[in-house]
Amino acid sequence: MRLKELAKYDIPEIILNAWKARQGECLLPLQEKSIRAGLLPHDSHTVAPNLLISAPTSAGKSFC
Repeated sequence: MRLKELAKYDIPEIILNAWKARQGECLLPLQEKSIRAGLLPHDSHTVAPNLLISAPTSAGKSFC
């Protein structure tokens, strides 16, 4: 998943640009899986669920 696809979650462009500068154009597999599992709400009335993420070092947990 490319970072620009996160715009549909109403994430400000300045945030997307900062993430892009820090980690590149694409999310890591763990990050993509977390988003698809509901990490980001689809609208302002939805609350993201709590997620427990267990993964090796450098898998992308901090981004999640």
